[in-house]
Amino acid sequence: MRNNRKVLLLTALAMVMALAITGCGKKSKTVATINGEPLSEASYRGYLFSVKMEMEQGLGPGIWEIEMEGESMEKIAKERALESAVAMSVTSAKAKEMQLKLTPEQKEEAKTIAANYVAQLKGPLAEEGVTEDVIREMMEDIIMSQNVLEELERNFTPSEDADEFEKFVEENKMSLETVTAQHVLISTLDDDGNPLSEDEEEKAKEKAEEILEKALAGDDMGELAKEYSDDPGSKDEGGEYTFGRDEMVPEFEEAAFNGEAGKVHPELVKTIHGYHIVKTIEKTEPTEEELKEAFKENQKAEYISSELDEWITGAKVEKTELYDAIEIKKPEPEPEVEDSDQDDEQDELDDEGSGEEKDDDQE
Repeated sequence: MRNNRKVLLLTALAMVMALAITGCGKKSKTVATINGEPLSEASYRGYLFSVKMEMEQGLGPGIWEIEMEGESMEKIAKERALESAVAMSVTSAKAKEMQLKLTPEQKEEAKTIAANYVAQLKGPLAEEGVTEDVIREMMEDIIMSQNVLEELERNFTPSEDADEFEKFVEENKMSLETVTAQHVLISTLDDDGNPLSEDEEEKAKEKAEEILEKALAGDDMGELAKEYSDDPGSKDEGGEYTFGRDEMVPEFEEAAFNGEAGKVHPELVKTIHGYHIVKTIEKTEPTEEELKEAFKENQKAEYISSELDEWITGAKVEKTELYDAIEIKKPEPEPEVEDSDQDDEQDELDDEGSGEEKDDDQE
């Protein structure tokens, strides 16, 4: 089941990076060739700009001063940008081989998305020399890559091998289970999402313990949730959720799945959100049909992932000297605040004060 995510992530990565491609209509020096096709400096800088934004958002602007496993973050960013360029290049080439074309509706969709994108990032895009037409063209390429994936899906034929299915069920049955549970949340965060003070959190815990006692004594969990819960997503529904594995915070999920149907968890469950009183209502295993459908979808995801990996790893990529010369435009360091003027002013005040004291002594 994890392979579904792998395909989605790979596709999303290629799409996100493509959004920032710059200068597609300009003549530019070549940074690399991909299966003989030149990757222009302007286009590569677009990929690099997008990777730079992503990495700085994740780890802050100071990321360029650190290393990871002996490599500079700049080198890592450059390689990621090149990998993204390769992914989009080979996908575009396959679209031509498959003789795929965009529909009028898809072209209109690309136009609308491009307009919205430019409206949101007008300043940064202008600095990079990116026009709305360039973004629209790249959005068309992105939608075309979606068409390629859909074509791969149509060409996929699932296996009906009984042994493979049995192995899949053994490895994935638990991950396909669902549970229905009720909970009451007593939050330990303020309205801005910041942790409460120690005294306030202790009061929240005491309140949660009182509600837990009521639940264990047989009070209706739905009514308790409606009266006390700080979870707006389930409060009006009696605190009820139905969910699968890896969908909730781990402590809450563990209590719900490990609990006995119809029983309240005997202890408070502490999560990043606060204190939970949890009652397991029902655990449901996947049906035979659901397992077969999941098996089919998993095979499909593995097939698409394998095809994409083959295209990307099989691409012949040759860097030019320009690739090594390109550097990331790093944020300007913030100027240091100089306190010398303030110190001089303070010294003058101190001197004046000392003089007054001497005059008083002389008097």
